[in-house]
Amino acid sequence: MLSMFGSEEHHFTLHYNPLLFNEGTQVLGEAWTHNHAIRLEDKKDGRITLWWNGIRFNEFVVGEDGVYRTQVADNWQDRIVSTLDGYLLTLPDQSTYQFSLQG
Repeated sequence: MLSMFGSEEHHFTLHYNPLLFNEGTQVLGEAWTHNHAIRLEDKKDGRITLWWNGIRFNEFVVGEDGVYRTQVADNWQDRIVSTLDGYLLTLPDQSTYQFSLQG
């Protein structure tokens, strides 16, 4: 892990999973991914796929209140809402991630 400290901490963590040898980012090599590969994919049917890295994802479904939620137990408190310029992911510890309309 590479960490940078300043007014904010930033961590770059590599993940390797030999069971996913044909997947992952080609930049790092087969079966390798990293925590900065997080992105959203709007399915345009009321579902959003949140990619935590190149190989791990959760599906979120929009509710009647306009908030996207997942049924996955580990992430059931995570929330995604649409904003004027994209999406906002809020985690249980109130940390947030802002995504553009392109994800």
